[in-house]
Order: sequence, then structure tokens, then C-alpha cells
Amino acid sequence: MSEAEKDETGIFITPLWLAKRYMGVCEYPGAEDHPAIQWWLQNAGLGRNQQDEIPWCGAFVGNIAWELDLERPDLPVRARHWLSVGRGEVPLELARPGFDIVILMRGGGPPEAQPGPGVLNAPGHVGFFTGLSVEGHVVLLGGNQSDKVTEATFPRERVLGVRRLRRLRRVADAVPGARTRITQTAATQTFYKER
Repeated sequence: MSEAEKDETGIFITPLWLAKRYMGVCEYPGAEDHPAIQWWLQNAGLGRNQQDEIPWCGAFVGNIAWELDLERPDLPVRARHWLSVGRGEVPLELARPGFDIVILMRGGGPPEAQPGPGVLNAPGHVGFFTGLSVEGHVVLLGGNQSDKVTEATFPRERVLGVRRLRRLRRVADAVPGARTRITQTAATQTFYKER
């Protein structure tokens, strides 16, 4: 990460870097539920003991934002609600791996039959921008992609918007010379379940 990126964002650990630490977390088959996914859903406001089969891409992005003290929407579990946060619209051509999230249309049918970005209460998908494929498709690292945290490609016609996440200002940030530091996050813990 360049010094310019550090100065501009105030983030020393990128959201994408932290999200990659969860690669491979997946839904458990049957009645069992992955405890990390349950925590992400609870942290997104859905309450305890949620099943890991419900849509959780927004909850995954929300957990990463929560761990890094970044802005989150009121309903982080809803993918399209991520259109309401960040530093305004970022053109896809200017999207940066590490700091940007991409919100996509979801569901069947052609993109022109889907609601536009002004409709937040509609199906969608959200993940961290990792780049563009050789074919020009959007590559995202996200949750609930084939029921796990992984990278996947999506047609760029499904892009509703790109947002650059903002750091929340806290009291310590407003005091000259004060420093805040992440000492340990859930990302440094490993979620294993004996099988």
C-alpha cells in the first residue's frame, strides 16, 4: 500500500486484505450452521442463531467494515443498502482493489428487467472489488458466493454501483495527537469446528 493510500483513507489494513483472511469459510450442510456466518448475521442486526443458508453477502461485508471501523448502512445484511454509504459513486474504471465494494443486481432475468440503483429493497449482491478479468468481467471477493467466501466473476452489466468505504470519525480521531489502533479482531481468530 502506498503512503498516499494510507494518508487518503486513514486505513492501514485494507478491507480486501482482511476479507481474504476468511477465504474458504462456507455454509455447513444440513441443520448445522457455521458460527462465523452466524456471528456476521447477528452483527448485521438479524439476531442470534440465524441459519447460514439465508443470504449473507451483505453481512460479510458489514463484518469487515465493523472490524475496521468503516461506515456501514443501517441494514448491512441487505446488499443494495451498501449503495447508501461510501464516498459517492466511483466509476468502475476507477475502482481500486482493497478499498472499494461493488453492488450488483441479483436474481433472474436480463439486467434491464431488474430495478435500478435507486431501489434499495430489492435482491442484490455485494463484495470487495479485486479487479477485472481478461474478458472484462468484475471479480469480487465476497460471502455467499457458491455458499462460501471466495472470489467470483460477474458480468459488468449487473453492476449497480461502486463505493469507496469511509472510516468513521471517533472522538479519539478529533483529539490532536490521539491514536487508535486495532490490537485484535475476530479476523485474527480462527473459526474451526470439530467434525
